[in-house]
Amino acid sequence: MAEQDDRGNPYQLIQARMSGKQQGRSTPFQDSHLLEFGLAVSERSSTSGFILAVACRFCMAFGREEKVGYKRKVTQTHKFYKYPFRSEAYRNHLLSQHPSRWAQYEQLSSEAKRVFFDDVKPFRATIRSFASENQAPIVVSIGTRIVDEIIEQILLDGDENNFSWERAKKAAFKRDDSGTHYFHLIVDYLSYEMSFRMALSVLTNTKQRTGLAFIGSCSPDLPSKYARFVCAMNLQKIKLLLCASWTFSIALDMSTHMSASYLDTWIRLFHCGQTINLHLLAIPMYDSHTGEAMFNSIIPVLNVLCPDWKEVMLGVTTDGERKMTGSSKGIATRFQKVCSSGFMRVWCGLHQLDLVLQKAFKAARKGQFHSSMTSTIAYLRRQAKLIRTMNSTAPLLQDTRWESMLKCCTWFKSNRIKIATHLAMENPACKPPDKWWLCLALIQLLSKRADITFRSLESYTALVSEQVEALKRLSRNLLSVFGGRAVLDADRVILVQLESTHVFSDDRTMLDFALVIANLVASVNIIEPERNNKNEPLEGNTPPAQPRDLIKLKGRYISALINLHRDRLHSQWSEVEIDMIEQEHAALTDLYASQAEFRRQIDEASSELKTVTTFEDAWKDVCGRFQMLRRFAGGLATTFPGTSSVESGFSALKVEKKTFKKQADEFLP
Repeated sequence: MAEQDDRGNPYQLIQARMSGKQQGRSTPFQDSHLLEFGLAVSERSSTSGFILAVACRFCMAFGREEKVGYKRKVTQTHKFYKYPFRSEAYRNHLLSQHPSRWAQYEQLSSEAKRVFFDDVKPFRATIRSFASENQAPIVVSIGTRIVDEIIEQILLDGDENNFSWERAKKAAFKRDDSGTHYFHLIVDYLSYEMSFRMALSVLTNTKQRTGLAFIGSCSPDLPSKYARFVCAMNLQKIKLLLCASWTFSIALDMSTHMSASYLDTWIRLFHCGQTINLHLLAIPMYDSHTGEAMFNSIIPVLNVLCPDWKEVMLGVTTDGERKMTGSSKGIATRFQKVCSSGFMRVWCGLHQLDLVLQKAFKAARKGQFHSSMTSTIAYLRRQAKLIRTMNSTAPLLQDTRWESMLKCCTWFKSNRIKIATHLAMENPACKPPDKWWLCLALIQLLSKRADITFRSLESYTALVSEQVEALKRLSRNLLSVFGGRAVLDADRVILVQLESTHVFSDDRTMLDFALVIANLVASVNIIEPERNNKNEPLEGNTPPAQPRDLIKLKGRYISALINLHRDRLHSQWSEVEIDMIEQEHAALTDLYASQAEFRRQIDEASSELKTVTTFEDAWKDVCGRFQMLRRFAGGLATTFPGTSSVESGFSALKVEKKTFKKQADEFLP
């Protein structure tokens, strides 16, 4: 019976099942409507070829148009028509769902209508279709200890009661049925250093300006909720990385902003052939900034993310403050006491260079240069007419960082003629002598040379060995620029003799500056980032991390190095893999001795003309060989050479915020 019905007219079969009134309104499909109303055939009878259903080509090509001010999200389903086919139904749909496109289409000629949809990409392939669809929720697995012991204890106010925390925890870590649009948009806004209030305002304004109803309304607490969620996700990933690494190191730095203090913590590890620097947390410090308080604040975090951190942690890097490096109560000493043998403690070499430069600047002209500059700057900043003429204001001279001196010297040198003319006319009491300008030019030259070293070592990929080599190059560079030579006496105390000092023996200014340079170079020569348990320089103990360093080691030294870190290696290495380290080291030295091309590549990397080399660049010459040796050296390379990069990263947190806001996640994630 079905086959017999199918061979007949399907319209007649459908009409036969209709009531009397419906039969009067029934109309077969007219082929001219395909072009007139922008329709496409979606279903035909398999035997007779009669059209059974048609679809709206406007829906397929453009999607339904957004309605400005419409509170509900516009559906993105395609419109289909079945028998009976009525032109009024087509027209009503086009006027309500595609008013602008239909108005444009209706004015076209028949030839233009035939090609109207040819070059249009289907709506399902567009970004708006992707954004308008209900996307699957983001589902991640986060350890309960991360939520309860880190997010709860650190990213929420300490005085928040249990009820409010439970409510916040449920809001932050439950399934969000509103889709992932909010999440991705808000996280993108926060990644551009927007505050929570700014991200909320931008999202609201985006909806109002574009009229996109799918954005919907955003609750005020949504940005902070998503920020905590992202923090938890990142902490979970960091935990997985730490569990897969045989060692890691941390860098710590204290900072205070608007009465809120933070212990900024970074970690470095070796994973999949690369050294990775990760920002861990900026931990609020409500108590005094003692070594004990800082140690107790970071320990709970390490216990959650890496339960066996005492066995695998390689080193800690800090600045030179006593609470960081103190030999009995400093935080570095506390870490060294609980960690395995071979633990490294590093005092940032750039901080040491900073102190040396500050001392040199204040010693120039027996302290008169520094005092003259501060008084002259104070005077020039009060001269409104001169400021308008130069269209520039004198920068402030800060005592905390030497870069301020370079900035000030450069400004004085750039505006020397205008400043000197003004001082000659006004003749203030702070007017510096002519010799002061000569000293300024020399100090600017000195600062520029030091700035090159600083900039090359501030990257996140610098190694401790690279920092030591860069400081030695700076010392030799200063001697070359100012004309001097280094001398070692019987006690191995480094002295410096400037060969040009006799020319200015009758000029006290130049003689004093020559002594400043001599003392500066001598101080740079004795800078050692790695320290012992008494915070004294530990010379010649820089861990080898590059092939050029490993080649210089004898077999017995590499064996001693492996035994020093054997407890750490046992967490991820088998005895067979540990034994492979020595075998691959022997193969590396043999390759260097036997192959001239490989030896040339290594020697070229060791050249003094070579810039600071990353771990990845140093090992690219071995072409994927010596994987166990590279993995071992990669772990040794995780020690941070300094905290300058930590400070630059933490500066992003120093934005304006309300005084009652103390948590890091309350203004920037």
